[in-house]
Formats: sequence, C-alpha cells, structure tokens
Amino acid sequence: MKKLSTAIVIILAIVLVAAVAYAVVMSQEDHTDQNADDNQQNPPAQNKTVVAPVNSDNRSLTLSVKYPGQGVGGYNYATHQTYTFDLTIDSNGWAGKSNIMIFGERSDGGIDTGCMNVAVNGNNIQTAKNYVEPENVLSAIIKNVSLSNNSSQQLPVEVSFNRVGNFTITFQAFDEKGNPLSAPLRCSGLEVPENGNIEFKVVESTVSELDGKKYTKIKTDVTNQTNVRVTINAADFYLTNGSKTIAANELSTPNSQTLNFGGDAEGHDKMRIDLYFDYSGPLSGYWLEYKGAYAADKIPLG
Repeated sequence: MKKLSTAIVIILAIVLVAAVAYAVVMSQEDHTDQNADDNQQNPPAQNKTVVAPVNSDNRSLTLSVKYPGQGVGGYNYATHQTYTFDLTIDSNGWAGKSNIMIFGERSDGGIDTGCMNVAVNGNNIQTAKNYVEPENVLSAIIKNVSLSNNSSQQLPVEVSFNRVGNFTITFQAFDEKGNPLSAPLRCSGLEVPENGNIEFKVVESTVSELDGKKYTKIKTDVTNQTNVRVTINAADFYLTNGSKTIAANELSTPNSQTLNFGGDAEGHDKMRIDLYFDYSGPLSGYWLEYKGAYAADKIPLG
C-alpha cells in the first residue's frame, strides 16, 4: 500500500511539471506571435535603392540647373568633352542631409556604364546600370548634401559623353531612406551626333607571286578618326584608274575588322590590311577607293 501511494505521488508530480512546461511554451509562442504581428503592423524603416527617377509632388527641395546648349535649338554635344551642369538645390523650409541622384538615359542603343562619365569638382562618381522597363538607366549618387532651413547649395556636375545618341539627364533629391524630396528635373534632347572620318594611308605597293600567279599587294594603314566603332571590310577596297576598276581579292587579310572609337588609348582604332588585286601591271595613274562606311576615293598609292 505504501508503494502504491509513492507511485501516485510521483505520477502527480510528473503531470504537474508537464503542465507548467506546456504553459510556459504556450506563453512564449503567444509572445512570439504578438511580436510578429507587431512587426507586420510596424515594419522597420528600410533604405530604398533608387534606380530611376520617381514622379513626386514633394517640394521639400527645389532643383534648378544651367548647362551649355540649354534652350538652344539644334545644339550638338561632342564625345569625350566635359560639360558642366550647374545644379542649384534650394531648401523650402526643409533641413537635413539629402542625396542627389543623377540618372542617365540614351535612346539610341540603350545605355551602359561606359556611355557617360559623371564628376563633381573633378572627383569622378561611380555609375551603376539598372534595367528599368523598358530599357537601362544609368545612375550616380552625390551623398550627404546638407541643407539648413531656406538655404541653397550649388553643385557643379561635370558630364562627358562617350557614345553618340540622344541623352536625357535627370536630377532628383532623396532623403537618406530613399524617399523623394523633390520632383525630377529632366534635361532632355542632349544630342551627340556621329562625326569624323577614316584615314587611309598606303604603306607599300609591290607585285607578289602566289601559287604561280602574280598579284599587286598593297599594304594600307587604316585609322578610325570617328566617334563610333567602324568595321573595315577588305571586299570594299578597289584599285582603279578611273576607267578600269579591280576589286580586292579574297586573299586580302584581315578579311574584316572592327575599329574602336578614334583616340583609343590601346590603339584599337588602328589596323594594317594587306590588299591583293588580280593585276600585276604598272601602277602609274592608279589609286585606291574604299566604298564601305565613311567611303574614301583617290587614296594615293605612295
């Protein structure tokens, strides 16, 4: 009988401990669920990644800008030349630190990080490319522009274009969490046209024999002096005297090559081509013609 009483006491003790443990667990789960509900109702503030202009009626800050060619019809911009956009930021009673975003768009062929350089006071600003429907947008950020109540800041934003096309540059102010503080300020219709020429220079003209057949071989240096990439094709070269015209033979090398923009620092804007023509007579009175992009005639043979 004594043993039975002891067993009953032990069982009751176990049941009591289990009940207490269950109550603690349920209390923790309720507390956790409550925290989750609170977090959903009051999510923590997140910094937004701004990748494109945001339509906004916020007028905490007002932006204005002056730049070369502004309001001038038919004004053209050049590649690899710096243009200063004098940006003014006016506080309309707002005070604090703002971030000024600069967005670049290009209608001809889209935009990439190499299409446009941005600097402030001579200090380059890194740009990032983001896909924003329906095409890419280039973005750069000027951080921590401080303004006090009703004050103004001026920023000389230096822009250079490295590609041709029609550009749009947009300025907009945001707070440190990525919320707009101003309306977007767009500078559109910034036209960078194609220009320049291709230079052809004959280095040497000789008669060569291949597989028992004689050809006129003309070594020619080609330099791209335009602001676009240009493909040079051997098949577009002709040897002529005005009455007789001979197309370059397929033996010519390279058959085709694309030259980078003029002024390429690594020399990829230049090439040498060996042109072969089915002709071995005297070259007096003859010259070269090129009938590809940026055609040239009357290229002297020496």
